[in-house]
Amino acid sequence: MSSPTRKLRIIADRTFVMMFGLLLALVLFATPTQAQSFLVELGLYKSGTNDRKPPVFRVRAMKDKKVYDTLEGTFKGIGYKLKVKGRCPEKHHLTDSSISLYNGSDRTTRVIFPVNENNRSIGGDHGQEWNYYNLDFPFLLPRRSPVASCNAEVKRRVGQGESLAAILQKGFTLFVDDAYQVDLLVGCEKNVHLTFYETPEYLASAQLPAEVQCAATGYVQGTSGGPATQPQHYDPPPQRVPPPPPPVNSVSVAANPAETKGRACPVYVNFGGRIVASPDSVYQTFNTKYRFLGDHNYQSDWLFVAVKRGEPKIVNGRRFIEAPANDPGGTILAPGEQPKIPLYRGWMELEVQLPNGSKRSERTNFTVDCNVAPARPRIKASN
Repeated sequence: MSSPTRKLRIIADRTFVMMFGLLLALVLFATPTQAQSFLVELGLYKSGTNDRKPPVFRVRAMKDKKVYDTLEGTFKGIGYKLKVKGRCPEKHHLTDSSISLYNGSDRTTRVIFPVNENNRSIGGDHGQEWNYYNLDFPFLLPRRSPVASCNAEVKRRVGQGESLAAILQKGFTLFVDDAYQVDLLVGCEKNVHLTFYETPEYLASAQLPAEVQCAATGYVQGTSGGPATQPQHYDPPPQRVPPPPPPVNSVSVAANPAETKGRACPVYVNFGGRIVASPDSVYQTFNTKYRFLGDHNYQSDWLFVAVKRGEPKIVNGRRFIEAPANDPGGTILAPGEQPKIPLYRGWMELEVQLPNGSKRSERTNFTVDCNVAPARPRIKASN
């Protein structure tokens, strides 16, 4: 091969390598948050069902009948009925996903969004139809203070010529279309992927409404507008919103049985777990994940579970135990005698994901004796 031809061949090879490297980098280091492939919207509330109704905030004038100043009641959380649909790219499946509520300045802690990791789509007809979810979020004030919204609406109506007394004597209700924003992050993982592949997340957002009830204040035109009478059937206004209680009250696990004897190894040991949601949880149903952890770095896969407020949830697991190796420097055995297999002594824990961190049970200990009990000799019946 001539020298010019060889140089052209080398240049072509280097160009191919550079282009291939660039393509591989684009595949391996894709941007984590991708363009929207999923949709989330408010689901219509149906009366007489367990659907989450958009939140209602009631505002009163407690110091001056002409000015709204107090948000009534106590709030444990914010609930919505949402609908979601969409589909992961080809040769991908759904994986860990989350959803959070946003008011423009503050964001609730993300909560787990339940997906079936065996599927590629959310919703029927390959992601073309809606799936419906009742979701609960920790308490968060709307984008604009309900108190400020009531006073702004009074000012607007008075500016249009309405009577201040007529507005405040009747009260009114506001429907705020953009009280919150909900952000859904859906994970899509390749069915078979190369090392260093980063699982992309697909963002879907929607504006959510709230209802603000501006109560009648009893103001009469020409009066001083003194303090309004505080009704006795309402809770006193909260001075501050306490942090929400943890959604899970207790986690426990037990081996069944705690001692396994007389069976040749390997064997399976069964475990029963118990997850109890807090009776004061902000979640009517807490969608989360659990797994089992044990000695020798044992850990199971994360599995989805739905725990209802104040109710226990039973989960089960099993662990494959092989016979422990014998000590080669142990007791000298007589000819034909089988060495005794040492006991396997292990432990297990149950771990449950929380919106911020996780909660583990205390350890449960178990033993496995792989020495098979000798067969009893048969006694021949005498004639």
